[in-house]
Amino acid sequence: MPNQMLRMWLMLATAGAVGAYVAMAEAAPLVKETSAEASKGDVSVAAPAAPSVHPSATSDAAKQEQAKKEWMAKLNGTRWSVAVTPMSAEPGKSPKPKQDTLAFSGPQITSELLVKEGYSGSNFTLRLEDDGSAIWETMQGKEGGHLAFWRGNVQGDVMRGVVSKRSPDGTSVDYSFSGAQLPSQTLPPASAAVEMPPTAKPPAAAQPAASAQMTTTPAAASQATSPTPVPAAEQPSTTTKSKKKRW
Repeated sequence: MPNQMLRMWLMLATAGAVGAYVAMAEAAPLVKETSAEASKGDVSVAAPAAPSVHPSATSDAAKQEQAKKEWMAKLNGTRWSVAVTPMSAEPGKSPKPKQDTLAFSGPQITSELLVKEGYSGSNFTLRLEDDGSAIWETMQGKEGGHLAFWRGNVQGDVMRGVVSKRSPDGTSVDYSFSGAQLPSQTLPPASAAVEMPPTAKPPAAAQPAASAQMTTTPAAASQATSPTPVPAAEQPSTTTKSKKKRW
């Protein structure tokens, strides 16, 4: 009985092996044909598509860049008077603000107070807000590792923001500032000539004609100097005076 079972198992195993071999033999030509076509380049692999950029996104970026250039031109050459106030003070004392002037020149900004302390001017970055205002940021430093971080918001002719001064030991002092734009000072160029209004000349004094003086005769001169004779009717009567004396 065990021998019969063993024979049957061997027959089934042999049949399965033969079937598997036949299946492999039938699939081999298909594999060869596919690999040959792939080697010839008949089988193409699609490249990943490049991400598409919507035209509106490009237009918005161009508008943002143009608006930023306009803001940079608007800030260039302006001066702002701001009050810088410490955010913290000693107990029992109110913080005392200091007056400062911020000046924009091209891509740089300077602070009169910090320049006196040894800080140098620096380039600033600018970004625009949805409400139409602009935010600028910069970092200024001086020898010894001292740093000052500025962040300001400009809307119209009003500016406000914060500045943080940090020492090399890690301590920092924070301030707030606010102010308005100073009127621009437009000076005429030094080489420009100043035109003066023409000066009115006084009229020349009238002078007697020389010919009239030369033609004056001695007779005419004597007539001009002799007294005018009084008419006879106007002369007083001598007889009347004598009669009065008799009375």
